[in-house]
Amino acid sequence: MGFASRYSLVKSIMDIQLLYFPLQNIVFLLSCVTGSEAHRVISRRDDVMQLELKPLELLDKSSIVKHNLSKHGKELDESPFNNQV
Repeated sequence: MGFASRYSLVKSIMDIQLLYFPLQNIVFLLSCVTGSEAHRVISRRDDVMQLELKPLELLDKSSIVKHNLSKHGKELDESPFNNQV
């Protein structure tokens, strides 16, 4: 990870820490890895609801990719020798 990426990550975590005010009538959606610094920072708040999601099944991933590719007139090749999923 380069300097710019590390700086961006640190800046983002610092931005999360600055959310010290109550989030009334605001939905703030954060996606992060459990145990990461961002997760630890946001978990300290008592006004946060956490919802842990499990990874998508392969069929669900394939369906999402197919749907998005079809918008651009493209297809997903799932043949045994060229599986793009």
